[in-house]
Amino acid sequence: MKNGHILGFLSILTVVISFIFFLVQRGPNANLSLGITVLSSLGILGLIFAILAGIARKWVWLAVGVLGNGVVLVIAYLLWIAAGIGGV
Repeated sequence: MKNGHILGFLSILTVVISFIFFLVQRGPNANLSLGITVLSSLGILGLIFAILAGIARKWVWLAVGVLGNGVVLVIAYLLWIAAGIGGV
């Protein structure tokens, strides 16, 4: 029972860490490849935690974790597209 809450919390924690990383890595000299890699890794890890929380029947953690980490993955995808357009 407690594992679902811990996994859900870890899922939300990856969203918060991604947000903080995004704010720290901004600017004209930001390493775009590093940003894409870190955001994608944290997003996928957070989705795994959210799905495992859903398996433990913690539906609120599942919904919030999937939505939050889905947004992180969309941002990573947009950065990947921007890197392709910019020729980085």
